[in-house]
Amino acid sequence: MNEFEELEKELRSFRPVKPSEDFESRLEKALGESGNLAVRRLPELEEDATTPLPVDKSKIVPFLRAFAFPVSAVAALVVLALNVAYPVFQKKTSSAVPPSIASEQSLPPKPEAVGEEDLSPLHGVSAAEFAAMSESGWSDPQVKEILLDVSDEGIIERPGSSPARQYRYRYLDETIWRNPETKTHMRSSVPRQEVVLIGLELY
Repeated sequence: MNEFEELEKELRSFRPVKPSEDFESRLEKALGESGNLAVRRLPELEEDATTPLPVDKSKIVPFLRAFAFPVSAVAALVVLALNVAYPVFQKKTSSAVPPSIASEQSLPPKPEAVGEEDLSPLHGVSAAEFAAMSESGWSDPQVKEILLDVSDEGIIERPGSSPARQYRYRYLDETIWRNPETKTHMRSSVPRQEVVLIGLELY
């Protein structure tokens, strides 16, 4: 028998003390007519009413086991359904595709020639408008190539050739046009990346 069972047994042995007749009469006078009615209807405390029903612990464990199995089965089905609907762990590239081809496919597509607008250094400005701007006080553009980041992407296999180490360079091409007469300037920033392969010799 542990401490809690002893304490529980001791608490069960406690019984409330029966109030004295003097206290009941004073309580009836203080409450008035409603107090008299309540005291008359107050039931006597029985010994059986204070004793709690015994708890059969042997019935609780099988109930929990029977309840846990359906819950775990439903949880497993939910996880399986989510995995099928949203394949998070699915590989992005097939194992049959060489890494060099996969890396080329991951690069952003090159913009296709749309017409005369692509000949202009500014997107959305025609070549004729840009020529007129340069004639009306605009100086020659200043071009800057800013290196942002270099990352080593490891060794890749090349079909029909030796392995190579792949480096990715990220640049920001910045072009600035200035007009000293109007004291205005325009700036164009275009991100760019280059992939460099350095062949490795096998010994």
